[in-house]
Amino acid sequence: MKRKIMQLVAAFAVLLLAGCGSSGDDAPAIRFTGEWHLTQWNGAAPTEFDAYVVFNEDRTFAIYQQIEQIGYQSFSGRWAYDGKLLTGIYDDAIPWGSDYEVVLDETGDVLTLTSQTSIGEVSVYRRTTVPEEIKGSAIPSTASRTEQPRLL
Repeated sequence: MKRKIMQLVAAFAVLLLAGCGSSGDDAPAIRFTGEWHLTQWNGAAPTEFDAYVVFNEDRTFAIYQQIEQIGYQSFSGRWAYDGKLLTGIYDDAIPWGSDYEVVLDETGDVLTLTSQTSIGEVSVYRRTTVPEEIKGSAIPSTASRTEQPRLL
């Protein structure tokens, strides 16, 4: 009986450790990987722009955004997460405009990013699938930061 209890405790410990990830950022990062749609920006629904972001498990991202133009543009790059701050760099070697504090609600369906700039912009995303027509028609952007606004 004592051996079975020890095996149960050991199995629980393995599950607990596996859920925490082998490094400090694996488990939280896996929780917010997926596809997201911007629903709020600084407390209001965005009216002049639209954006989707995809965080892939291989630490790559894709952003599909429509800002003051007809159609969507896409941006891609790599992201990192240390358990509190989300950072990223675009494929053209330009870092995101800020690092972001990440809060994921208890359901895992609402992601809040707060920029670490003095302005403290707050973006709220809801988990959803990026429509195929947006993915398929988005124009890959090669513009520099000064030429094209980027949401992250």
